[in-house]
Parts: sequence; C-alpha cells; structure tokens
Amino acid sequence: MASRKVIDAVVEQLATDPGYGSGRKVHPQGLRPEEAGAVMADLYVAHADAARRLPMAALDLGREIACKRGCDACCHDLVLINEAEAFLLAEALLEPGAEDVLARFEARAPGWQEVVGEVAARAAAAHADGDRVRYLAARHEHQQAQLMCPLNQDGDCALYPARPLSCREGWVVDTAERCGPQPDDAPPPQRVSYPGYESFLGMARRVQIGLQGTLGRPPLALTPLPTAVSAALARLRDV
Repeated sequence: MASRKVIDAVVEQLATDPGYGSGRKVHPQGLRPEEAGAVMADLYVAHADAARRLPMAALDLGREIACKRGCDACCHDLVLINEAEAFLLAEALLEPGAEDVLARFEARAPGWQEVVGEVAARAAAAHADGDRVRYLAARHEHQQAQLMCPLNQDGDCALYPARPLSCREGWVVDTAERCGPQPDDAPPPQRVSYPGYESFLGMARRVQIGLQGTLGRPPLALTPLPTAVSAALARLRDV
C-alpha cells in the first residue's frame, strides 16, 4: 500500500503536469482503488470550498443561482467517471442502510444500459481517443433520450455526498429551462464562475484523468457512471 507521502507526491504531479490531464502521459505509480478513491474524496471536499463563492459571484453580477433541490435536468446527462469515483459510489451503495438505494440502482441500471448503453459507450470511446467532435455528438444523442441516472430518486441524487466531480460542476444562473434537450441553435445554459473556481476545476480534472494511469487504465478511458458503478460493485463483492 502506498504511503500518504507517496500519494501526496502523486497528486501534486498529476495536478501540475498538463501531460497527465491531457492523457499524453501515464503516471508510473500504482495505486489501489481505495487509495485513488481517497484522493477523489479529498477533491470533493476542496470543490465544496471553491464552490462556496459561486452564489456570491452570481449576486455580484446581479444574477441568481437557478439550481435548486429537485431540479434534475442534469441527471439526464451522460456522466463519465474514473475508476476511483466508481469505487466511492459502489462503496456507498454497499454501506449498511443503503440497501434500498442499491436495490433501485441494480433494478434500473440494466434498463439504462439497454436504452442508451451503446450511445454512451461510443461517447466514452471518443473521449478515450481524444476525439472531441465525436464525443460531443454522442453526448448530444444521449441527451435526446432523456433517460434518468439510475441513482436519482424522486428528483434527488440518492448518493449526493459521493456524487462524481462532473455532477458538482453545474451552477446555472437565472433559469434552468435550457438545461434539458434544446434545438441545435438554442443558447446554452448560462453558468456562473470566477477565475479561482475555473483554476480549481482545471486542476481537479487533471487529477481525475491522471488517476486512471495509477490504476493501470488509459488516462482518458473514463466510463459511463451506471456501467462503471456496476463493475465496481462486482469487484467489491468478490473481495
């Protein structure tokens, strides 16, 4: 098992070297899923700190955060995660008291796979290849299907504290009406940000991608959330 000192050194390298975030470099240090998961959990805490200024940034611009509890349009989007994030979600599903959430996820995941699994797999493959045009086209096709994430329950994420990095990034202002499927020429949702937040997200994404190399995976080979979590559940049950 890697020491905390080694893990901290790996995170520093992933965070500061753009080669890891772009997928051009693979970090040679091997980490276990639980070690990489702890890194992602630390990033989630750091994200909460960085995001606390977003409502104030919106107010400074005379705007209002539109994201509210029960507003779940983004839960229809395709979410690609690394193996560490999948480990954290699977671990949360296997916690005592989460039996109902686990049962709902496992009942819904096969239907998700049947409806949009092939489209999601194409998006993941395009991401792994670094083909942004093909990736965005597949994401758009996925969005049109309007299929809810299997972890959503009555408008809320059933594993909100363990939600992936991608699910933490959306801070829409004024109106959420443009968050769902729109015509190709429709304006996108307007998001609030500030330079420090964008700097943090850039660093966090580099670490998210770079961690895949420490797990013996191609860095850009992120996986659709339902597929990744189902695989992580199977691995944890085999331990």
